[in-house]
Amino acid sequence: MPATAVSAVSSQPEAPARARPARSFIELSKPGITLMEVVTAAVGYWVAQPWLHGTLWTVLWQLGVVSVGVFLLGASAGAFNHILERWSDAAMQRTSLRPLPAGRISVVAAYVYAWSLLALGMTTLLLLGWTVALLGVATVALYALLYTPLKTKTALALYLGGIPGALPVIGGWVAGGGELLSPEAAILAAIMFWWQLPHFLALAILYADDYRRGGIVLLGDGKANRLALHTLLYAVLLVLASAAWWVWGKGGILYALGCGTLSAWLLVRCMQLVRQPNQANGRHVLVATYMFLMGLFLLAAVDLR
Repeated sequence: MPATAVSAVSSQPEAPARARPARSFIELSKPGITLMEVVTAAVGYWVAQPWLHGTLWTVLWQLGVVSVGVFLLGASAGAFNHILERWSDAAMQRTSLRPLPAGRISVVAAYVYAWSLLALGMTTLLLLGWTVALLGVATVALYALLYTPLKTKTALALYLGGIPGALPVIGGWVAGGGELLSPEAAILAAIMFWWQLPHFLALAILYADDYRRGGIVLLGDGKANRLALHTLLYAVLLVLASAAWWVWGKGGILYALGCGTLSAWLLVRCMQLVRQPNQANGRHVLVATYMFLMGLFLLAAVDLR
């Protein structure tokens, strides 16, 4: 075998080996969920219209701080979730190759990573005040200490998990100058709370058997027809919460039309799921929930009142 070929073959395992720890820690952070939290927090900040009481540079700086702080805390919550669920992850096919059950990262290293991110994230958000920082820390605490351990105890964990998922948008709203105890904050929180339920239930329909292997308790004993009915119910509540933003006078005609279109599409998908509660329709609902939230928040950010 030529020397160049030997060199190429021998070097192939080395590059992945060097890159694997970095990729594993990124995976530990649950980047998809974390980036979603950053987007919702940024939207919450934006719709508070911070430019009305600050300069452009102040707005850009605060938006950057919110994004970085929420990213760090979201990554911390993801890491804690990986640590606490490492045994159930090992039992499920879709999660068995995650860093901890696969042995790519030690539990000690994961704890150091999670606590370091928590400290950095809290310190970052403290630049915007104690209220914003406490909302961020509460997100991690509720997700790791309440929602995660209760997933294998009761189906009510679904609703408890909606609380930390709704806090980043409130944190962004407060960072932008909005009042914590206000109708706007309540509407934004309601949108995020109700959005998470049909989103998760669509996942539950796709991976019901896997969730059972992991000991996760699902609504309606995990039966697809019952999960589909719950999905439709919570989608209706999501639509009502989304319409409340316009009713309260925070969105204009563009928001109203867009919200109506997105709502009709989501509800049609959910009704199809009720008629035929199979994985294909569950996947359609899952995609619809993503598109609904991104479209709705884009409309809210563009069409402000």
